[in-house]
Amino acid sequence: REIMQLFSIGLFMLNKDGSKILDEDGKPVETYTIDDIMSYASAWTGFEERDARGGASAANRHVDRSLDPLYINPESRDHFPKSNLYGGFIGDQVVLCNDLPDRAFLRKGATYKILGSDPTPAMLSSEVAVEMNPDRPKMELLPSSPLFNMLCSPDSNGDCTFPSKVVLEDNLFYDDAAKLGLEYKVDTLRTVEMKVGMSHPMYYEYIRQPCVEHTFYSNAKKVIQGQVHGDAVQDNVMCADPTLPIATSMCLEPGSEQSVGGTVHCNYMGERMTYDSAIETCAAKGLELGEPWLFMKDPHESGPCAKGASFTDFRSWTDSSCQVQAKVSFDAGKVAIVHSPSPDHGGMTNTEPSVSEASLNFFKTPWTNGHFPSLNDCLSIGSCHVHDDESCICDTEVAVNDVFTSSSEISSIADLKAVLHIGAADPQSFEDGHFTNFGSCGIDGLTVYSTGGDCTSFNSDTIFSFEWKSKPLFLKNIKSEVYISGSSFVFRNPVQFISVVQTEARDAYHETDEVLDSLFYHPSHPPFLAMRLAQRFGLSNASPSLIERAVTAYEAGSY
Repeated sequence: REIMQLFSIGLFMLNKDGSKILDEDGKPVETYTIDDIMSYASAWTGFEERDARGGASAANRHVDRSLDPLYINPESRDHFPKSNLYGGFIGDQVVLCNDLPDRAFLRKGATYKILGSDPTPAMLSSEVAVEMNPDRPKMELLPSSPLFNMLCSPDSNGDCTFPSKVVLEDNLFYDDAAKLGLEYKVDTLRTVEMKVGMSHPMYYEYIRQPCVEHTFYSNAKKVIQGQVHGDAVQDNVMCADPTLPIATSMCLEPGSEQSVGGTVHCNYMGERMTYDSAIETCAAKGLELGEPWLFMKDPHESGPCAKGASFTDFRSWTDSSCQVQAKVSFDAGKVAIVHSPSPDHGGMTNTEPSVSEASLNFFKTPWTNGHFPSLNDCLSIGSCHVHDDESCICDTEVAVNDVFTSSSEISSIADLKAVLHIGAADPQSFEDGHFTNFGSCGIDGLTVYSTGGDCTSFNSDTIFSFEWKSKPLFLKNIKSEVYISGSSFVFRNPVQFISVVQTEARDAYHETDEVLDSLFYHPSHPPFLAMRLAQRFGLSNASPSLIERAVTAYEAGSY
C-alpha cells in the first residue's frame, strides 16, 4: 500500500494538471482498492535477507546481513495470478512462454550470465552437489558452436574474454555441421559448459526472457514428483501444459507390468522438456513415456538423469490426463486453481495441496458482464459441484479466438492496446521468412506482421508492433477465455509469470519488475511525482499549468 500511496501514484486518479479525475457522481476516482492491495502484497512475498558477507562488517553485528539487497526465495513466493490496477493481470501484454520461437536461447534477445567455474545456476532451482558432480551429464558447447563463439568473445589473439553478460543481438546461424551440437537438439537450456583449451570449465546460465503462462489450458497432462513406492501411490501430483518445457521424461519398458519402475533420461542434468519431447526421449532409448508403478531413489533404478538428485527438485511427465478446474467463491466471484489428475496405479489422486480442492488461493478475475455462478447455478450445472467452504468447483473449457479480422476494424493504436491483452515475441527472432511485414496497414505508428493474408485478412498469428511509453510493444491478435463447462459463464484467462509446476527465482524477479513497471507507467504517476517534486522545491500549491508542463517533460524525456 505504501509504495502506491506514498511513492508512486497516490490515492486518486489524476489528470495531467494534477486535478483529480471525478466519477459520474462527482467523487474522486480511487487508484486502488483493498483487492489491489492484497494482490500487490502477494507480489512482495519471498524476499529474504542474504547471509552475512565475509570481510565486511557493519558497526552492529546484528545488521551485517543488511549490507546486500534482499533476494527472492522462490519457495516462499506466491505463485498464483495477480490482478493489476487496470482490470487485468500482472503480465498482461507480455509474450506467452509457449509462443517463444523454437530454440529461443539461440535467437535475438537471449541472455546469458557468467557463473564462472561453478555450474550451479543462480536463477533456477538446483542442487549444488549434483551440479558439481563431474559424472553428471552437462550441456557442453563445442568450439565449433556459434553459441560458444558468442560467449567466448575472443580477443585479437583468439583468447576468450568471457563477458559477464551476453545478450544476442541477432539470431545465431547454425549450418548443418553446427546443428549436430547438443544445444540444437533440446527444448531449453539451463547452464552451458565451455572447457576446450581451458584448465577449468567455464559456465554460463541462460536467462529466459520474461514470459507468462495461461493459468487454464487444454489437453493437460499429469506430472508427478517424488518417489513411487511399492503401493504405486504418487504424492504431490499436478497438471501441466504439454506445450511447455517444464518437466522431465518418465520412461518405462514397453508393456510394463506391476513392479516395473520408471527411469529419467535426458541430454543434460536437470533438462526440462515438453510432453512431445519426453515421448521422443523415451522412444530413442527403446522405451515409452508412461506412469510408473515404482520410482525409487536408487541410482540403479531411477535412470541416469535422476542419480543423486532430490526427487522434490523436478516433476516428470506421464501419459495420463489431467483436468484444470476453476474454484469460484460465491461471495465475490474470485477464482482458485484446482488440478484434478487421473488416479495413480494405487487408485489415489494425491494432488499438490496448493492446487487441490481445499485450496484457498483465490485471485480476482474479470467475468463477462460481471456474472459468475451462484449457489443455485452450481447445483444445476452438470460439470460443477459445491465444495464445503462455500465455493463452486467446475470443469473448464478454454477458447482462443482472433480479435481483429481486418485493419478496418482498428481505429487507433490506443484502441488496439485496450483490447489486446496477450503479448507476442519479436517477429525478428523467428526464422527469416516466417513472418511477412505488412507495414502500417493505414494506421499511424503501427507495424503489422503475419504468417499469411494481408491487411484485410488477419489471423491468430498476426502480430501488431508499435512504440508505447518509449518501449517497443508486440501484441498478438488473440483472446483467451475460460468457459465453465455446460454453462454460459465466461472469464478472461489469467496470465502468470510464475509456474505452479516449477517455481523459479528467475520468474519471480521478472514478475517484480513488471509490478514496478505497472506503477511507473500508471497514468497518475507523472502528475503525482510532479506535485511532490514541486512541493520539495518550495511550491506547496503549484499551478495546474506548471504541473502539466512538468508531466509533459517527464513523459517525453525532454523539455
